[in-house]
Amino acid sequence: MKIRFFVLMFVIFVSGNVVALSPLSPQSCSIEGVIESAEFRTADCSGPEGLQICWNDEYRLRLKMEKSSVGENPFPDQELCEKDYPIGSVEAFRLEKSKVKEGDVFQPGLKIKGQTDRGFGTSFESYTLESKENPQQELKEGFLKKNGITIIGLLIIIAGVIFLVVKLKKK
Repeated sequence: MKIRFFVLMFVIFVSGNVVALSPLSPQSCSIEGVIESAEFRTADCSGPEGLQICWNDEYRLRLKMEKSSVGENPFPDQELCEKDYPIGSVEAFRLEKSKVKEGDVFQPGLKIKGQTDRGFGTSFESYTLESKENPQQELKEGFLKKNGITIIGLLIIIAGVIFLVVKLKKK
């Protein structure tokens, strides 16, 4: 009887450790993506009393995935991160306000790299927000794209007025 009990306890202990140590889902992945949307949510709780789910002030980001790889996962199986965050897919992430670096603003179109953590939803443990490479150049190009016809038209009108003034002075 005692031997059965010890064998049973050994089997339960070993099977529990095997399941706990198996790489069913990565705990941490290194990801890169482009912000598609960002929303700030203030701390709150929802659900019936006693079963409430609460969260801190946080940003909720939706990223278009560009890269995913094994982060600090103790089981380095690259496919786990690639399956959870397929390239080209749009995935949701949380970022606690306390982890946001001073001056960072999350806008669509900015690239973000970071280390994720699986807990209650996927959140960033750390991140780097990549600023636009040359915002002045982009601003200038955007202005010309939007207003290029107006500028060219204005230059043609000015040239026409100068031409008329010169013609009228000759008469």
